Amino acid sequence: MRLFLLMLLAVAGFSLSAREGVPEEERPGAGGFSKTEGFVWNGETVRCTAERLPDASTYFRTDIRFPLSVSRFRGRLAELAGEFRWVAGASAAGRRQGLVQLVVRKKNGSEEYFSAFVRPENSEWRKFVFPAVIDSQAERVFLVVGFQKSSGCFEVRNLRISILGTALPIYREGNRAWLDETPGDGKGGWCDQGPASDGRVFLSRLSGKSRIAGVPFFLKDLWMRNAPAILAMKSKNNPAGLAEKEFVFPHPVRARFLYLLHALSYADGSGCAGRIRVRFDSGEQEIPVVDGRDVGDWWNGKSVPGAGDAMRVRLPDGSQRVLYVTRFHVQDRPIRSISFLAEEGKTTWILCGATLSEREFQPENTPPLRPLTIRKGTDWTEPVRTSSLHLRERGSILDLTGKMERKPISENTRIVIRDGRFVYASDPRKQVRFLCSPDTMRLGFPSYLSSRGLLELYVADLVRHGFNMIRIHINVALMYASGTPAAFNTLALDNFDYLLKLCRENGIYIMMNVMESRYGFLPMPLDHWGNAMEFDERTHPDFRYALYFSEDARNNWKQGVKHLFDRINPYTGIRIKDDPALLLLEGYNEQEFAFNYREIAPRNQALTLKPWRAFLRKRYSTIEAYNAKWNTRFPSFDQIPCFSIRKKNADVNDFIYEASCGLLKFYRETLREIGVRAYLTNYDFVPSFLYNFVRRECDYVAMHSYHDHPLAISPGGRGAYNRQTSSIANNAYFIRNLTQGRITGKPVLSTEYDQPFWNRYRYERSFTMGAYAAFQGVDALTPWTEPVRRTDSRDPNLWRGGMMRPFRGSADPLSDGSLMLTWCMFIRGDVSPARHAVRVIAGRKEVFARNPNAVESPELTSLSMLVRYSQQSVERAEEILPAEKNECLIPSAGGGGIRVEGRFIEDAGTSGGSEAYVAMLRRKGFLPKGNRSDGKRIFESDTGELYLDNERKFMTVNTPRLQGVCALAGTPAKLADFEVVSHSRAGNLSLAAMDGLKPIRTANRLLLVRLTNALNSGMKFTDQDMCQVETFGSVPPLLLNSRFTIRIRNHRAAELRMIPLSLEGRPTGKNLAPISVENGVATFSVDTAKDGNTVFFEIR
Repeated sequence: MRLFLLMLLAVAGFSLSAREGVPEEERPGAGGFSKTEGFVWNGETVRCTAERLPDASTYFRTDIRFPLSVSRFRGRLAELAGEFRWVAGASAAGRRQGLVQLVVRKKNGSEEYFSAFVRPENSEWRKFVFPAVIDSQAERVFLVVGFQKSSGCFEVRNLRISILGTALPIYREGNRAWLDETPGDGKGGWCDQGPASDGRVFLSRLSGKSRIAGVPFFLKDLWMRNAPAILAMKSKNNPAGLAEKEFVFPHPVRARFLYLLHALSYADGSGCAGRIRVRFDSGEQEIPVVDGRDVGDWWNGKSVPGAGDAMRVRLPDGSQRVLYVTRFHVQDRPIRSISFLAEEGKTTWILCGATLSEREFQPENTPPLRPLTIRKGTDWTEPVRTSSLHLRERGSILDLTGKMERKPISENTRIVIRDGRFVYASDPRKQVRFLCSPDTMRLGFPSYLSSRGLLELYVADLVRHGFNMIRIHINVALMYASGTPAAFNTLALDNFDYLLKLCRENGIYIMMNVMESRYGFLPMPLDHWGNAMEFDERTHPDFRYALYFSEDARNNWKQGVKHLFDRINPYTGIRIKDDPALLLLEGYNEQEFAFNYREIAPRNQALTLKPWRAFLRKRYSTIEAYNAKWNTRFPSFDQIPCFSIRKKNADVNDFIYEASCGLLKFYRETLREIGVRAYLTNYDFVPSFLYNFVRRECDYVAMHSYHDHPLAISPGGRGAYNRQTSSIANNAYFIRNLTQGRITGKPVLSTEYDQPFWNRYRYERSFTMGAYAAFQGVDALTPWTEPVRRTDSRDPNLWRGGMMRPFRGSADPLSDGSLMLTWCMFIRGDVSPARHAVRVIAGRKEVFARNPNAVESPELTSLSMLVRYSQQSVERAEEILPAEKNECLIPSAGGGGIRVEGRFIEDAGTSGGSEAYVAMLRRKGFLPKGNRSDGKRIFESDTGELYLDNERKFMTVNTPRLQGVCALAGTPAKLADFEVVSHSRAGNLSLAAMDGLKPIRTANRLLLVRLTNALNSGMKFTDQDMCQVETFGSVPPLLLNSRFTIRIRNHRAAELRMIPLSLEGRPTGKNLAPISVENGVATFSVDTAKDGNTVFFEIR
């Protein structure tokens, strides 16, 4: 072993950057690495083997260590690089990873870790490289190779460690974060211009990099909203910036070059943008930083002669964001300190990283983008179809007719809310859960479902897909070509009545938006194609906003409600308002947007001024009291302008809260006056504390949840973009957004959700939403939108045809497969509900004093993946309900943020660490012994059925009737009766028993669902990352082929045969036998390029 260690270190060749007279390499002496059993050298490679998990006696680690010369490394920027691979076929347990790591132990006893990880999916040699800053107070530095809380087998070769220079600690001594959530508040991040104008566009490209444009930098805390990780210098446009920032070195530093990662804001080419002062033992050097020579503007900046374009990001509107890397020569003398000085003109200097080095690196320019076009070939082929209408085959394994409770709707099947659940009024013991199909119901105007025959076909396919509710947007159809307020299009109204009759007969309940058009129930101007013209708030009242304050708008809403609901349906003989099929209403779709994410238009400001000033008069009584509070000099309340939603203070928050409650009260009283019996909700999009308090007055809670919502969507796709992020990596924000809006004692419904086309990870959505919704006991799921085909899949028309676009679910093969899995887990109940619960208590006084526009902290909402989660919003402590059995109460932590782009919102980051909450759940016995949750990376439900590893983008569902795996390519997984031995693509492989309620092990009919990726023929992207679209392409859609090997445990394993199905569920004629059968386990190996490119495989 001693000989092997010496050979390893000699071959590894740990190279150190050097000055004249200092050796380039440091080679270990006789001691070498520490000796550890299981680490073997074969002359070129070290093989690391741990057959069992390390325990507490070794601090859960087993590794070998080599001490580095701390005097050489102290205070320096180092780079560790090499190659590693997981030994193919080697089993893994625990965290399932090996590590190569630098450990820095400081004089105060604390340690810092810099690591690279190898995992079972990395079975081919893979290069790794990562930076490390060795603290100036370092006492010992180790190179470590081995395992922590893991076991398995991996190999490492070509290790090298280099000293690249000295990193200035901007990453911990900066004054701003990369992100800025609130413009103009003098704090936060970047240049204080808000989330649409901060540094977030760079972060995914910078994360994990040791070199940027070929130059070493050390960056940290990129996504932390409050981490001071950059310098923003003082200017007239950034008065809260730094005038000067000095970095003093504890020991003199030798260097010939200073490298900066930086940019300017408001650059005007006027000359010096800032200065660098270098202090030596005696004397100093001052270096001007010149706008247009050494650096340029980050916003559409041009290339400059003295710097490299470190990063140039093109946005959908064609604009660009740029960071520059500049090399400055410094005098070759010991450096005591470096200062950055602002010029304090109009231009703001932004510094993101700084490195001193004796080595000369040549800053590189950003390589040009490489466009990507999807074409039919070996990888992408057409999925198997047998019908251009893509209707589910009657009697096929995909036909869900008769596989769920479905009764004609009458008074005997009227549904009511009892104890926060939907139940039958005639049998309150029987809870009802809904799978809801959403539709912008044109009802023939201007297109779609224009006849009774098409409506009958549509409803029949809803039944075969397992839907028992539809959510209708009907406002536009009713007012199509109408010239009179609230006078409805008679043919659209007739189609609605007939649809209601069909839904009653087929046990499909109705959820409706009373209004969703900004025109309200007023006549809409039409273009020459017959489509409603884009809304112009300068010429028309905006009903989303006007309903808060305008009596005319409210009267129009009331008139439309009475006309629609207070009449007899000629096909049922029942007044619409009394029909038990009409179960749920919403006053106005996504009404919160009136006060969120965009400034109030001048027309709406005029509506607001009177109630706003009345509110202030009531609150302050005198203008003197108001001026004293806000340090203003208004002569009267009548001179106070309308507020800005970008700068909400306590007055604005309380005003919005009162206005929102008042509007909800108007909706409720109007419906009661007319006699409508359906339940009411409103405010379904913004998950903030403020709206949670408003939702207490709703009959039920409805929320919209999206992951990676695309933006700038145009008909042909040009300029549309997303971020290509994983919902698993984001700790299932789908469900966290939904549950943090759940109000104790009320049903909670997802009335819109999606991980939309063309996100490459959308194979995850049935797990991250469907599985967790079942676990959480959610009352309804609504995948947005058009999950059931209404048009011909061969039609190339951009709007009505079969081409895949965001929110056209029926055109996307992945959507249909996800829907099938969701039905099994959520409606059939394959995933068990949580056994324990947490209830978060939010007091209004504390929340509004803190920030009512925030959301709950991700550390708390991540508990949604472990136990049942709800929130109780209270005015007083006396309102807090006692904890029920297996429930604990937790005070709100607040402080969570949301990312805003366009009109769409999502989580601003995954959990930074729920370890303390997980430890609390363990102490209470809410997590069983053996539960693998660590509160940071791994989250396992208290039932043991759901397991999520956010770092690996890995999730499993393991129940008796459904077992499946979402994973990156090459990731194996073994569940109770289903094993993925290999899969050549990232995707979802799931097996569901389809033989009544029999489990997989004894079922005679099984369904395998394979989800990879699907894109249009000729779809073109600006780059290989597939974030930004040049064109959506056209029909036919193409499905990504894959090769996979699976094992199935079944009582008749030897008789099992696999039959590829068309997307409609019809057998293709192929019959695949197992390649082996052993001990009741059948092994199948499939290549979809040869055996049939489809989503569905029947096994029987």
